[in-house]
Amino acid sequence: MSCSTYCPPCSTYTPVAGQCCGMCVQTACSVADENNSTQCKPIGDHWQDLDKCISSICVANPNGHTTVTTAPITCPPVAMPTCTPCYKIATYTEDCCEKYHCIPDDVCCLSGPAIKLPGETWEPDACNECQCTNNMNHTS
Repeated sequence: MSCSTYCPPCSTYTPVAGQCCGMCVQTACSVADENNSTQCKPIGDHWQDLDKCISSICVANPNGHTTVTTAPITCPPVAMPTCTPCYKIATYTEDCCEKYHCIPDDVCCLSGPAIKLPGETWEPDACNECQCTNNMNHTS
């Protein structure tokens, strides 16, 4: 009797004790990449799709087949920063997780704790008047 030893991608031909022919055993998960080419991911392999924000793992089922299990990417807790005067909190996304950092606020910062909003004017001395415009102090 002639046995075919051909197995589909991600499978390996394995002899079976006491039988003439062996069988194909899945040894990896078949996953399509961004070019629709088949990739074999070994059992236990983890990977992430940052475009879809999912995490995947190749697992072996009790029936001898493999499957890809997916879950949303979990993000660690992030502490909200404390910004100094004249700065504000900005939110951005990195690897599917929200992050925070301080960026300059749309105000004019004077020496000391004084802050002026755009359009506000003040007189730093008897000879000058300043106006806050577009994050800049203009003196006239």
